[in-house]
Amino acid sequence: MKYLYGPVISRRLGLSLGVDLIPLKTCSFNCVYCQLSSASDCVTRRKNYVPPEEVIDEFNRFNEENAVYEWITFSGSGEPTLNASLGYIIREIKKTASKKICVITNSSLIDLRDVRNDLLGADLVMPSLDAVSPEMFKKINRPFEGADVGKIIDGLIEFRKDFPGQIWLEIMLVKGINDSDEEISGFSEVIKKIKPDKVHLNTVVRPPAEKNVLPIDRYTLIKIAERLGEKADVIGNLPEVPQFEKGRLSAENLLGLLESHPATLREIMNSFGATRLAAEKAIEQLIKLRKVGEKRFENKVYYVLKP
Repeated sequence: MKYLYGPVISRRLGLSLGVDLIPLKTCSFNCVYCQLSSASDCVTRRKNYVPPEEVIDEFNRFNEENAVYEWITFSGSGEPTLNASLGYIIREIKKTASKKICVITNSSLIDLRDVRNDLLGADLVMPSLDAVSPEMFKKINRPFEGADVGKIIDGLIEFRKDFPGQIWLEIMLVKGINDSDEEISGFSEVIKKIKPDKVHLNTVVRPPAEKNVLPIDRYTLIKIAERLGEKADVIGNLPEVPQFEKGRLSAENLLGLLESHPATLREIMNSFGATRLAAEKAIEQLIKLRKVGEKRFENKVYYVLKP
C-alpha cells in the first residue's frame, strides 16, 4: 500500500487504519520532540502532494477485503491539512466506509477557513496545542516563519463553533520546556475558550528529534491534568487487543507503520497480532535492505526508518 498503513493499534482509538497524504516529514512545524527526526525546512503550501483518486481507489480496494478495524485516521509522516484535497478525500471515503474518520493535526493551518471546512467531514479531530505563549511556541514547535500561536488558538475556537463532531485537544509536554506553572496556567485559560470534548496530555515516549528532549513522569502529568480540569487526562499505554482482530504483518506493512512513528518489538507484535518470531523476521528483512535501523531511548530499543 502506498497511502494506507496498518491497521495498527492506537493508544486512543484502538485498531486504526492510517491514511497518509503527505510525503515523509513534509510539515509546517519542526517540533523538537518529533519522532521522524528534524526537517530541513517547514512547508506551508497546500497542494495535492499525492493523487487524490489513487488514495480513494487504494482505500476502496483495501476496504473490500479488510473490515476489521475501528477508525480511519488521517495522520502519518507529515501534516495532513497541507493536502489541498483532504476534504474531498474524506467525503469520497465516507461514501463506502462504515467506520468513523479521525484527523490528527498540529493545528498550524487551523486559522484558514478552507482547512476548517475540510475538517468538517471528519467525526473526530485531534488538534495539537503545545504552547500558549509566543516564546514557548517558537521554542517547542519551531514553526514556519510568520506563524502566530494566537491565530492558531483563535482558529481552534472558531472550529469548535462549527464542528459537530468530537475535538480531543492534545498537549505534548516536554520536561523543562513547556511544563512551567505559567504555561500550565495559560493552557487552563485557553482550554476554557476552545471548549474541546477531551484534553489529552502526552509526553515524549519515542526517540525525539533532539537529544535533550526528555519525558515528564506520569505522576507529574496526572497532577498537571488535575490543574487543567475534568476533561483532561493522561494518554495511557498501548491497549491489548485479541490476536485475531489485528492486521497482518509483512515487511511492507511494517514499513508503513515505521513511517508513522518508531516502534519497539513489543509494539510491532501488538499492532499486527504477530508472534515474536514473525516480528523479528520482518524487522530483519528491513534491516538487511538498510531501510530500518535501531535507536535506544529511555532504556528501550526502537526500530526507526533510515534517512
